[in-house]
Amino acid sequence: MSYLISVQWYYNNMQKADLLNKLTQQNPWWEGDLSSLEGIESVKRDLFPKIIKSLDLKMITSIIGLRRTGKSTLMKQVLKYLLKHKTKNVCYFSFDKALLSSTPNLLEEIIEFYIYEHLKTSPAELKEQVYIFLDEIQYIDYWQDVIKRYYDISSKIKFIVSGSFSSYLSLKSTESLAGRVFEYHLTPLSFHEYLRLKYQKNLKRKSNLNLRLLKHLVRRRQASLSKFQKQYQSEFEDYLLTGAFPETLNFDNDRQLSYEYIKSSVFEKIIDSDIPKIFNIDKKYELSILAKCLIQDSSSIYEAKNLAQDLGIDQETCARYIEILEQACLIGRIYKYSKSLRKHARSSKKAYSASANLIAAILNIDPRQNILFQELSGKLVENYIFERLSYNFENVCFFRERESEIDFGFGDGLVKKKSDLVWLEVKYKNNVKAKDLKFFKKFLKAEGIKEALVITKDLLKVEIEDQTKIYYVPALLV
Repeated sequence: MSYLISVQWYYNNMQKADLLNKLTQQNPWWEGDLSSLEGIESVKRDLFPKIIKSLDLKMITSIIGLRRTGKSTLMKQVLKYLLKHKTKNVCYFSFDKALLSSTPNLLEEIIEFYIYEHLKTSPAELKEQVYIFLDEIQYIDYWQDVIKRYYDISSKIKFIVSGSFSSYLSLKSTESLAGRVFEYHLTPLSFHEYLRLKYQKNLKRKSNLNLRLLKHLVRRRQASLSKFQKQYQSEFEDYLLTGAFPETLNFDNDRQLSYEYIKSSVFEKIIDSDIPKIFNIDKKYELSILAKCLIQDSSSIYEAKNLAQDLGIDQETCARYIEILEQACLIGRIYKYSKSLRKHARSSKKAYSASANLIAAILNIDPRQNILFQELSGKLVENYIFERLSYNFENVCFFRERESEIDFGFGDGLVKKKSDLVWLEVKYKNNVKAKDLKFFKKFLKAEGIKEALVITKDLLKVEIEDQTKIYYVPALLV
């Protein structure tokens, strides 16, 4: 018996030593070493102030987003802010780097070790606020159950968690965190975030699809605005190809290297590794082909039945795969406008890529092939507008009547009729002709809509027609 006890004691202490090693590696500031945070960018994402504001609330702060968009960097920036301005009671752990198969109770062990061993207290006896950062937590089964237990024990524990799946709050859990979570979506870089990171300075102009601010922008068009357009127009088209992922800014404008990075570190990593870890996928190759089809045909109406026939899988499996791709933040979907919720669920659907960069990488777009690039640039811009709309607004849809279509309607709150939304058409060209907007203007007049937007290449003006104000705004200002 004594031999068994000694073996168990040795095993437990080896486990504790291994955990201590993992934690100290990821938390060097516990020993006063802040060097690992020195390289964290000083320029912040638009989401940063919202996360900082959430730190004063007991509710769990959840950050979701596509792989390689900078969730870990954002968490480290928030962590650095806490160390500098508030407290040293900070613990960080990334499950993306952990050997999870050998440590089934890793999450609970981390929390227990940090509070009992490092802080020398218990959860119920905490006197000061502590902040626990858990990065890529979706790899832990039933993590919600563990966090809820500590959340309910102590008001002094603040959890900040991140995940690459939009559904990770409900995956593999017996407990619900409803009412205990503030969820924030970190998107790929907007154009204005890209400029800030590239030039390491905080530009005054920010990405915004707020109609009031865009109207103000149009009204006060000045030389400075024209200068901004001339200076950054070519930058915008570079951004559409490779600039939405922070790490590609380090590749010295090497487009092919950026494409390889986007395909291997984002697309293939999600398809080959992330999704199989979370979901039971029988046909990974078909999933990959389906994802590529939806991404390269971004902005197109799709039918699961037709896609299933093309891929040689059943329709139910195809529909499930599309939902998984959306949960993995690889694609987004919008529906044709309908005032009936029941009809809305059955209406036509469009799929968009999570980033225009994914389209460019998968299609290997070369801007030197001018004719092809001109055709595809409109698709990339429309996808970019979708990204900004879906991030900023609760309701995003499109409208279609026979063969005519309006790209987007968007807004917040209750939508009872078409005029409750702002309607937007993407016309990424130098010269927008009357025939380009014939159906759009007819629709606006018929529905009594007073204001609308047209996204252009370089046209900035306001036009009044049939008592409707149409604001023309260059895409790079959005």
